[in-house]
Amino acid sequence: MEDALGEWLKSLRKSVDALDEAILKLSRARIDLCREIGRVKGLMGLEVFDPAREKEVLSRASSEAERRILEVLIHECKRIQWEDRLG
Repeated sequence: MEDALGEWLKSLRKSVDALDEAILKLSRARIDLCREIGRVKGLMGLEVFDPAREKEVLSRASSEAERRILEVLIHECKRIQWEDRLG
């Protein structure tokens, strides 16, 4: 029985690894888009922080865990946009 459970655990972890890879790929695409958004905001004279937009994005979360993940993504995108502005 322990062998079967071990194989099940291995299979579950393999599935998590595949999801992690997909999440990282999507995160890289999001970062690229955030950089472009930051450039456009700079050309328009807009601030990096847009509280209304942040609230809109966070409203999509259906759990506390999802909200925290989105908060990290938003934080990192703002950080990248500031770094890009400062050169």
